[in-house]
Amino acid sequence: MDVEALMRLAIAEAAKGHGFVSPNPKVGAVLVKNGKVVSTGYHKFFGDAHAEVNCLNSYAQSLEGDEIMYVTLEPCAHEGKQPACADYLINKGMRRVVVANMDPNPKVAGLGIKRLRAAGVNVEVGLLNEEAAKLNFGFFKYIKTNRPYLILKIAMNMFGQIAPLPRARAQISGLKAGRFVKDLRSKVDGILVGAGTLQVDNPELAAGCVNGYEPRRIVLGDVQSDLTLKVFRDQNFLVIRSLDELEGAGITSVLVEGGAQVFTSFLEQGLWDEVYIFVNEKKPGFKAGLLAFDGLPIALRLLQNCAFETEVMGEDRLYNFKLLGN
Repeated sequence: MDVEALMRLAIAEAAKGHGFVSPNPKVGAVLVKNGKVVSTGYHKFFGDAHAEVNCLNSYAQSLEGDEIMYVTLEPCAHEGKQPACADYLINKGMRRVVVANMDPNPKVAGLGIKRLRAAGVNVEVGLLNEEAAKLNFGFFKYIKTNRPYLILKIAMNMFGQIAPLPRARAQISGLKAGRFVKDLRSKVDGILVGAGTLQVDNPELAAGCVNGYEPRRIVLGDVQSDLTLKVFRDQNFLVIRSLDELEGAGITSVLVEGGAQVFTSFLEQGLWDEVYIFVNEKKPGFKAGLLAFDGLPIALRLLQNCAFETEVMGEDRLYNFKLLGN
């Protein structure tokens, strides 16, 4: 295997921890000896052993100095719920480490690499850094700003309508777009809707992940827990009045699916990092339909200075806007 294939294996290992490690980052590690993979590991649960430790614990032999560890994130240099991974690798006799991403956590921020190099460890940084960073888009935002990465999502027909009337429900997106949204839900820590959407649509907000993970269901607004509403089917929910209440909840990324009012409010306040707009180009317009927001030109003005992509997704066209620098 070439070096990129080895790092991609580490990235695949890291992805196994999704849904179980937040607010920690997802991290994977691969140990190579004589060009062959001899051990792998990943961070499995919040508060549990880190990827580097799990990787070496799975290797039954002592290190001889010619092994190479590929790891998706800089080994930590501080003690928290677990010992510092940089010290652990040094004490185990690791002599070469290849790192994809630097850790933006102020408690690490290059200190892990500095400590390894000071101990004589050969450290390379940056292999597949962009690919690896996609795993931890929420963590990177959260650790820098103390707020989750916010993704806004809305679906409309080609006339900008999301429903035939206020407080009326309508299925706008096609099947391919629906599958895409389910996959998107599986990649975040929480899914947020407003109280109005909750009452009208009674959504499940389910991701249906194969590993049993389901993101936290978040309701924004004044609403009482009502067992007839699907979001309250178990204890995996939060009711909040502002995003500030998410602090300390271990949520690093949120998909905002609330209706027109919530979407517009977040957009106007600049509370977003990425926006997905699904436009069904085959759905007919409604006679007096509810608009997604107060005119598409306003939304497009707010979404300037962004990276922009579009693609056809069945009967829908997806418009994806992403703030530059994220």
